[in-house]
Amino acid sequence: MGIARRTSAQHTSGGDMASHGLRVLALGVVALGVAAGGAWYGLQQQKLAQAASADLALYESAQTRTPLVLTSRAAAVEGLVERGSVVGKLVPAKQLLVPRLQADGRKGYDLWLALEYTPGTGGMNGSGEFVIVNRGWIAESEVSDAAKFRVPDSEGEFSGYWVPLPLSADNELGAETCLDTSWPKTLRTPNPTFGDMKCLFNSQQIAQGLLMLTTELGEGADRNWTGQRQAIVKRYQTMVYGAFGAAALALLLWLGFAILGRPRPAVAAPAPAPAAPAATETPAEEAPAGAKHHHPHAPLGKLQR
Repeated sequence: MGIARRTSAQHTSGGDMASHGLRVLALGVVALGVAAGGAWYGLQQQKLAQAASADLALYESAQTRTPLVLTSRAAAVEGLVERGSVVGKLVPAKQLLVPRLQADGRKGYDLWLALEYTPGTGGMNGSGEFVIVNRGWIAESEVSDAAKFRVPDSEGEFSGYWVPLPLSADNELGAETCLDTSWPKTLRTPNPTFGDMKCLFNSQQIAQGLLMLTTELGEGADRNWTGQRQAIVKRYQTMVYGAFGAAALALLLWLGFAILGRPRPAVAAPAPAPAAPAATETPAEEAPAGAKHHHPHAPLGKLQR
């Protein structure tokens, strides 16, 4: 009977181990898939983080350079950020809302407008010379605030980061957008081109670049260009750590299940001890026949001589 119990326990243990092995195999496939996906996503975010870090480095290195004096004939160099300054007058009547998402997920717009370079003559529809200015970012909820669109209309000196625009000379917005007379205009593309600027502002005398304004205007737009880029770098780096961490966690959980979740061999129950023989009463020793019914006070028989 004990042998039968041990054999049954061995069969049960073997079945549990086989079932555990199948579960480990299935979960291993899932864990490897999660780890591979996390590693791939982490590598993609790492590339974006490196690109964002390189962009931030361009802005930081420009801070030590002497500002360029900009005119309508100035052209920003691709892959280079400079400091620039220009004397002129902002043209608040025609402003562009260029969509851009902040690193923390907030939706909003960069506010672009033309700055009429002082040596030029004429207005926006004349022969004036212009530098396109990005005067800062506002949240989507602030678009209805008229104060955000008020800028000084007097001549002054304006400075900032001088960056290249996409070099396409073609108008990618469509003629209907350029011919629309309502302002401000909200663009759908976050990367309008140099050709778009010439179309929208109806001028061929526009500097080939964009001045990221750092001069304070008092309207509350966000012009912390380096801070915004630092936030982007931090966001991508956080995504990298999260992706690689998720990949490592998936493998560790699978390994832990494979080792700690393994069923332990069943211990066969010990065979019961043989039953002890039933106890029997020992009969009391029989008294002599003559003494069985002898009364203690009965007279003794005659003494034998």
